[in-house]
Amino acid sequence: MVRPRRRRHLGWILLGILLLAIGGVTLLVSIAGEQVMAEVTAVGLSNPSEHEYKIEYRFVTRDGKVLVGTETRSNVLDITRLPDVGDTITVRYLPFLPFFSLPAGSQMGGVVALGLALLGVVLLVVGVRGR
Repeated sequence: MVRPRRRRHLGWILLGILLLAIGGVTLLVSIAGEQVMAEVTAVGLSNPSEHEYKIEYRFVTRDGKVLVGTETRSNVLDITRLPDVGDTITVRYLPFLPFFSLPAGSQMGGVVALGLALLGVVLLVVGVRGR
């Protein structure tokens, strides 16, 4: 008896790798990233229906590179909790991947990053095992 060959699903595998990489790097930045102070350069409403605000910031790495980053905060009902232009916030980044930064305590760190990484693993398994 010949078993039917399982088909690998390249789309699920690639999506799994992408989610695992994004979640893994984000988790690594939020846990082990180097901390620096960043200056808030802009704060603006980006999506009124979602009460979503975009915060832009600028920081200097330990080797002197000036980098910029952004964070989006959703469901902001109390704008007094947002930083003002000129304020400083704590940012984390990886020295070997400095263009990827994350404000300390960001919504994207922790549980969301872990969830993305786990979803990536599940999609990889589904893609490799086939149906």
